[in-house]
Amino acid sequence: MMAEAEYSAFFRDAFSLLDKKGFGWVEAGKVAEILNELKIDSGMMDAAMAQFGVDSDGHILYETFVDLLMSTSHAATEDQAGASG
Repeated sequence: MMAEAEYSAFFRDAFSLLDKKGFGWVEAGKVAEILNELKIDSGMMDAAMAQFGVDSDGHILYETFVDLLMSTSHAATEDQAGASG
């Protein structure tokens, strides 16, 4: 099981793949394209985009991205711990 610092580094690296110029944000449209290429259905894609908190400029901020994924990873870890215990 990954420690919080490992999750944080993993998500930072994932974000940096999209934020090649280091702006601290990615275009929501780019994320939507990736989700579409992954064959994510439109309902799930809309839900994901809403969770990412797209700002008025159409950007997903690094902090929002990592916070969401960290909270999701914590919930999944707790679910796994509860299922095995």
